[in-house]
Amino acid sequence: MIDWWSVFTNSLWIVGLAAALAILSYSDWLAFTNGKSLGSAARRLAHSTSFACSIALACVGAGLGVATWWERGLWLLVAAGFTALALRAWSSRRRDHQGE
Repeated sequence: MIDWWSVFTNSLWIVGLAAALAILSYSDWLAFTNGKSLGSAARRLAHSTSFACSIALACVGAGLGVATWWERGLWLLVAAGFTALALRAWSSRRRDHQGE
């Protein structure tokens, strides 16, 4: 019998990490083509809405897939932190574009 809950939770963290790695790879390539370092790309990722959302998705998937309540709480707390970071980056970008 297929455990559909396990398939769902594992697919969440796999998709989240795959998206985060794709964003990191693209950011590294973009920094390389502009003659910048990986450190500058990493600093840009700290303000990236999509990167924070993908890490939050991975944390939600990991949090829903664990058995104990305290592990689930910690994972979901980290996910909430990355969601807050994504919302802050999104609102900052939105505010910057309204000023133009």
